[in-house]
Amino acid sequence: MIERLAIRELALVEELELELAPGLNVFTGETGAGKSIVLSALALLAGARAPADIVREGAEEARAEALLDTRGLLELEAALQARGIEREGRELIARRTLSRSGRSRAWLGADLVPAALLAELLGEVTEVSSQHASQALLRPEQQSRLLDGYGGCLALRGAVEASVAGLRQREQEIARLSKESDERARLRDYLGFQLRELDEARLDSAEAAAVESEQRRLAHAEQLGGQTRAAAALLSGDPELPEARGAADLAGAVARATAELALLDPDLAPLAERLGAARGELADLATDLERYAEPAVGPRGELT
Repeated sequence: MIERLAIRELALVEELELELAPGLNVFTGETGAGKSIVLSALALLAGARAPADIVREGAEEARAEALLDTRGLLELEAALQARGIEREGRELIARRTLSRSGRSRAWLGADLVPAALLAELLGEVTEVSSQHASQALLRPEQQSRLLDGYGGCLALRGAVEASVAGLRQREQEIARLSKESDERARLRDYLGFQLRELDEARLDSAEAAAVESEQRRLAHAEQLGGQTRAAAALLSGDPELPEARGAADLAGAVARATAELALLDPDLAPLAERLGAARGELADLATDLERYAEPAVGPRGELT
C-alpha cells in the first residue's frame, strides 16, 4: 500500500526518503539506528497524537509524507469518494506536519483535513505495533472489518457507512431547521407582543412627538441647565462680581443717559422710553431663564 515514505526534521532525522517495494519490507539495525522514527512517521500519518518535542532540534516543523496505492482497499476508496477527496487514479498522497509550538496540520491529496480524519481513514488500514502495545485484533471495529472482508462485504460495508453518514447529515440538517423554526416562532411571539403593546398604548403622532421631545430634554438636562443659567447671567450680570454687568444693566444705563439728554432735546424722549422698556424686557427674560434652570434641574443635573 505504501509506495514512498518521506520524513523531514523528525526526531533525529533531518531528511529521509524511502522507496518501498511491493510486499514485505524489512528494516533492521541496532538500537538507535532510527527504526522507531519510521514507525513514528507512520503513526503520524495514521492520525496519532505526537508531542512537540518530536520536532528535530533546531527545526521549526517536522513533516511526514506518504504515497499510497489504494488498489484493493475498496472500503478506503469508497470513504474517500464519499468525502470528495481528490486524487490521481488509485494513488493518494497523505501528509502531516507538526510545528514546535504543537500545531498540527494534515492533508489528503490537495485537501487540508483534520488530523482526526487521518485516524478515521488511514488509522483503520494502518497498524503500528510495538512492544507492550495493544493489537488491532482487540478492537471490535477491526474484528467486524475482518469479518466483512472474509465475507466479501467490504464494498457493501462502505456503501452502508456512506448511507449512515448521509443519514446523520440529514438528521443534523433537520435539527438545524427545527431550531431555526423555534427561533422564528419565538421572534413572532415577541413581535406580536410588542405590536399589542403599541396598539393598547393608542399613541398618536402628537403624543409621539411629545415623548421624543421629553426624551431629548431629559437626555440633555445638564446642558440645558448650565447654558440657561449662563444666559441669565449674561442678561442680569453676576451678583458676586459687581463689575461684571449684564445686558439688562447696560441697557438701563443707556436708558438713563438718554433720558438725561431728553431734558436738553425732547426728541430723544421716545428713545429713552424704548430703552427703558428694553431694559425691563431683558430683566424679565433673565428671570424666566433662571426660573427654567433652577427648578427644572436637580442637584445632580437631572431634570425633575
